[in-house]
Amino acid sequence: TAVVDLNWRFAVLQGNGRPGSIDTMVESGGTLYLGGDFELISGVGVPTALRHAVAAVGTDGGLHGWAPALDGPPGARLLRALLSLGNTIYLGGEFTVVNGQFRLGLAAVDAVSSLLVQPPMVVLGETRIRGLATDGTRVFVAGESFGAPLVGAPEIPTSDLTPFQGRDGSVPT
Repeated sequence: TAVVDLNWRFAVLQGNGRPGSIDTMVESGGTLYLGGDFELISGVGVPTALRHAVAAVGTDGGLHGWAPALDGPPGARLLRALLSLGNTIYLGGEFTVVNGQFRLGLAAVDAVSSLLVQPPMVVLGETRIRGLATDGTRVFVAGESFGAPLVGAPEIPTSDLTPFQGRDGSVPT
């Protein structure tokens, strides 16, 4: 019995006009945070705007100004995971810079201003963050580091990444 709201839809594109993709999204406080592989976003009554791999839209269909600036190696999937915890949105992916500051694949930004809200999280090079989860007090990360499975949790507020030890190359359940 669901009815599609045709007044609430967005399209994402690459800079060359090719279709982009939304790979992850999270809702927090009436805002839907989108992440994926895109450079432009537009919607019903919303003119095309630059948004590089991240965007925020209201449940009313309006585009928000929230737009952390991500950068990284050419061809890398900059954003793979989003997580909301309180007033913070955690970003995970293959980026190396957020808002002009070095952040290697894991960053925490304010849910309204998109400013960085934690020091750099200590993540080893050759680490790719593919998933984020929370128990309400901790943030858990999943991905791979130097080709091996990685599951860990950054300590807040020091932001040191503590990996959980896997055995025989497998990730603990």
